Amino acid sequence: MFKLLIIVLLLLGLGVWIGLRTEYDPGYLLVAYQDWTAEMPLWAAAIGVLLVFLVLQLLFSVLRYVFSSKRRVKEWNKHRLQNRAHCYTTRGMLELAEGHWDKAEENLIKGVERSDTPILNYLMAAQVAQEQGSPDRRDDYLRLAHEATENSELAIGLTQAQLQFRYGQLEEALATLRHLQTLAPKHQHVLKLLQKVYVRLQEWEPLQALLPVLRKQHLISNEEAASIEKQMMAAKLPETAKTGDSEALIDLWAKSSTAVQEDVPLIKTYVKLLCKKEAGVAAEHVLRFSLKRFWHDDLVAAYGEVESADIQHQLKHAESWQKAHPNSAALHFCIARLALRNQLWGKARTHLETAIDIEPTRASYAALGQLLEQLGEGVAANEAYQQAATLK
Repeated sequence: MFKLLIIVLLLLGLGVWIGLRTEYDPGYLLVAYQDWTAEMPLWAAAIGVLLVFLVLQLLFSVLRYVFSSKRRVKEWNKHRLQNRAHCYTTRGMLELAEGHWDKAEENLIKGVERSDTPILNYLMAAQVAQEQGSPDRRDDYLRLAHEATENSELAIGLTQAQLQFRYGQLEEALATLRHLQTLAPKHQHVLKLLQKVYVRLQEWEPLQALLPVLRKQHLISNEEAASIEKQMMAAKLPETAKTGDSEALIDLWAKSSTAVQEDVPLIKTYVKLLCKKEAGVAAEHVLRFSLKRFWHDDLVAAYGEVESADIQHQLKHAESWQKAHPNSAALHFCIARLALRNQLWGKARTHLETAIDIEPTRASYAALGQLLEQLGEGVAANEAYQQAATLK
């Protein structure tokens, strides 16, 4: 405000000075062009020039306003269309969340035009098509998403792989993920989804190769890795037994992890397969080694069923465990079975009766009945069989 006042005062002062000067010497301006001349006072010429300048300035302002109005109208219309696209997209997202697939797809596609992020509309529309059970339409939307946005292959590929996996197209999902792995070998989401696909397809060899990568990037816990290794071994053991000999089974087991070698169901499966291959010595060794590491009644029972080359030596091993596990019914039953194979009837009877005293089972009563029948004690044998029948 102060500056404006100074300028006004200066202009007034200049006007007064010019007026005083022109009173003594007004001067004049002569303009001549061919036969045409014009003469006027200098101050009138100055006013004329100023008026022309003001008219031109006004004309330029009008023209600038006209052209800028056209641009503003265009920008307003563009903004209006963008807002409409945004509204369609928002409405489509809400319909998608609520499970209204038809309306969601319609609004998402309407929102593509003028959208700043058409890839998002197409990706969500692909998800809607997936929910409607239309993989062909889903793939069309994914193709359009790829065409709409550059450098989006990874994002679109991941979306496609996830939808294929959910739809049960496991082979297609695997092909998509392997392609993505070539683009981004260490991408965590790609690796995790690849793990899930391998498990579902039971592709154990590539999954085993993938596990170290998952561990290195901390994408899988030790518990998850152990669970996967157990699944792999549960599938590989019968496959190896069908196609290979006992040495192939032994080699497979030797290369397995600690988590596998300490899993009781897998140990029992492995031992049974070895026995079918007439590798009782190896089966006895596995059970004895496992029982040294941890005690489990199922493994003790399996030890009593295994037939090794030296049954007497096997019996001595079982008897050596009594000191640490005197009240184990499973151990007494195991010793009894081994004693029966060694034709030690008295020892077998003693351990069967001890096992029954600790924890009566149908198997122990049945074995006692068979032994008593063999020893000619029919009445006692019948009583044992009746007791067995009452138990599960």
